[in-house]
Amino acid sequence: METIQKIHGNPKIIVSERHPIFTGNFWIELFYCLGTQLAHSSSYHPQSNWKTKIVDKCLEGYLCCFVFDKYTQWVKWLPLAKWWYITSFHTATKMTPFMALYGYHPLSITSYLRENSTDQSLEDHSEHQEQVLQLLKDNLTLAQNRMKQQAYQHHREQIFDIGDWLFLWLQPYKQMSLKQAKEDNKLSPKYYATYKVLQNIGTMAYKLELPTASWVHPIFNVSCLKEVIGDKVPVQTIFPKLVEEGKIILEPEAITETRTRQLRNESILEYLLKWKNSTTKDSTWEDENFI
Repeated sequence: METIQKIHGNPKIIVSERHPIFTGNFWIELFYCLGTQLAHSSSYHPQSNWKTKIVDKCLEGYLCCFVFDKYTQWVKWLPLAKWWYITSFHTATKMTPFMALYGYHPLSITSYLRENSTDQSLEDHSEHQEQVLQLLKDNLTLAQNRMKQQAYQHHREQIFDIGDWLFLWLQPYKQMSLKQAKEDNKLSPKYYATYKVLQNIGTMAYKLELPTASWVHPIFNVSCLKEVIGDKVPVQTIFPKLVEEGKIILEPEAITETRTRQLRNESILEYLLKWKNSTTKDSTWEDENFI
């Protein structure tokens, strides 16, 4: 209401990740009453929300140029950062976002002082506005075709039917406190056991029948799926217990070994922990303070 709705009205659609804030009952019910469609990105497929990622990347680079020595004051620079973004030339649209929205180039304070104010007829303004919008549509079409051609250059179309069994590829991230950098991780199986297709979501996503103990959202992009061919493909037999954001829920199950490691002039006692719902290969050495 404070920044978007009072200027542009209610949005028709909102694209976001699957954070609990955006999947909560209050958020869903609020926009259902407003008539706004909520579109969430697929699990393990951040490319579906690439526009936000690109804007965040540009914004971080802009703010770093100003607050590298006073990084706690970055909030004060947000209005200027927004002005910089909407007045910068975009290669996809061949114009600035300000020009695309209002139909004329933004003028600085000095430009307002130097130029004389002149009246402009409504017909000229409307004609100019239509020309700008048409140019914007043409440039966007060219940019989209170029991006599609580059993206699909090495891709092939994959179509699965309901009832098919597919391998599932996941790359869950684990707690930062665990020492997971092992040499055999690169050679371990990349896919989990086969799961059945329950529903076709559009042309690029499918709903799978996951284990009941899994907290992962069951809809995946085709990039995470692989058709089952043969019965000799090495897979992970134990499906990890994950939260919806992809973080593994780790609970210690047993201590299998102990060892003493020398760090400078100090001896550190470490324990090899076996975690629940994980294989023995995923056991990690943790020091006594961590336990």
